[in-house]
Amino acid sequence: MYYDSTVSAPPEVFKAEFATLLEIWRSWSLSQRLLSMRIQDAARSMRQAGDILVSASRIPGQGMERAARGWDLYIRGNEIVENTQTGRRGEVSAYPDLNGLIDAANRHEGSAVWRVVPQSQY
Repeated sequence: MYYDSTVSAPPEVFKAEFATLLEIWRSWSLSQRLLSMRIQDAARSMRQAGDILVSASRIPGQGMERAARGWDLYIRGNEIVENTQTGRRGEVSAYPDLNGLIDAANRHEGSAVWRVVPQSQY
């Protein structure tokens, strides 16, 4: 916010009217209500900008965490399996036919209860 207050007079009366001009200039002030509204608007804008920056900074970190988790599982030969009804997850060895094992478990349950969680959802 920037506000400017000035007074002026023609050169021929400026000296004689200087005291009056000074009183006029000193009497000027911004309404406290308006000032408060402007400060609140500025604070709201700053909070929104801060929220955007914080949110944007989380995105690369989340991607790195998922990638690290994926490599950890890959190196150890594991996968994450989820019970879609309860949301519970567990780490299992990535058997050569893990998808076949999941299909058999789902046939036994009578519905698609189990799934291998894709890396994008770690």
